[in-house]
Amino acid sequence: MAFTRFGDDPLRIQKKLEESMSIGHYHLDTPGPGVNIPYYENPQIRQHRWSQQTEGVSRDNFFKIDMQQQNTQIKNSNAQPFAMDTRSSYPAWMYKDQEITRWEVPILPPLAKKEKVFPENVQTRILEKDYYIAKPISYIENGWTSHQAR
Repeated sequence: MAFTRFGDDPLRIQKKLEESMSIGHYHLDTPGPGVNIPYYENPQIRQHRWSQQTEGVSRDNFFKIDMQQQNTQIKNSNAQPFAMDTRSSYPAWMYKDQEITRWEVPILPPLAKKEKVFPENVQTRILEKDYYIAKPISYIENGWTSHQAR
């Protein structure tokens, strides 16, 4: 008989124990951009995780009022954004009244696939019925006589 008590499966028990013992590991070990993150010069990208530390956003000075804050110089590398924001760099109102001067022949003709090469969705039973040609049975070729065919 098959083992149907899933709660008592040793591998399930082991996995459940691993998950319950290391509760916060997913938040610490989540995949991310990496350790050495370049500073993106793009205001649309929000800083999170380690890059917040470079700006001092997540530092809490509320509990350390008496301590002198020591800022360490961290050499950050700058990276240009890989995609420009088109709403800010090329707004739509700049191109609203301009004439389209790019009238070229498209690479692929748009109506090329409109004509079907072969008929589709045609039932073969109806085709066989339409093209059927009745041939007379020759009883002499088969070795039959007229009284055997009846």
